[in-house]
This record gives sequence, structure tokens and C-alpha cells, in this order.
Amino acid sequence: RFTFSLCNKRWASAQVKLVFRMQLNKSQGRGKVIVHWYKRKCRVCEGSTFEEPNFSDDNVKKMLDKLMEKIRFKFYNERHSQTRNYFYFERDMNGPHEEKHCEACIKGICRHGWR
Repeated sequence: RFTFSLCNKRWASAQVKLVFRMQLNKSQGRGKVIVHWYKRKCRVCEGSTFEEPNFSDDNVKKMLDKLMEKIRFKFYNERHSQTRNYFYFERDMNGPHEEKHCEACIKGICRHGWR
């Protein structure tokens, strides 16, 4: 969900782009994860800036579960689980993806911005 500071409009999105960069330092026996989420601009306000998304507690838990699964697969050679862990959406998310308001599209990261 996005809340835009100029107009306080709230907008739910099923297409928030997150990138997790993972590193394992075997000699220290630990690793780190850097998370970057891409922002959106309000599609109504002229001159709006990119705003950060807000995530529900349920979706944060699911993101962390998926991240842990990827860490176990990538660094510990464990298999992926067979269960699907879908994200929770407050309502139907079949609206258009507006590339000119998506930071990830503008930077060439979002698959919707690929041509």
C-alpha cells in the first residue's frame, strides 16, 4: 500500500518490486541481506515525488519466509518447499501497471517496463 504525501491518497498495489541482495561470509560464519524496495509516484498529483510502500504485517512475514527459503536454497543447498505462500491483498488487484509512476520501471528493473 502507498500513501502519497501531497494528497494523502492511499493506493494498494500488487506489484511492489523488492530486491534482496544476499552475501555469505563463510570465514566469519555469517551473512547479510540488503533489501531495496522501489517507490511509486501518485498518478493524480502533478509534481509528486516517489513514495515508499507500506506493508501489512502478514505480507512482511510472508516476505521473510520467502527470503529464508531462498537463503537456505542458495547457501545451504536445501530444497525449495512445495507449498505456495501467496501474499495477502486487501482487494482485487487487477488494475493497470502505470510504468511512468513506477521507479522500478523507470530504472529498468520492473518486468512490466521491459520492451
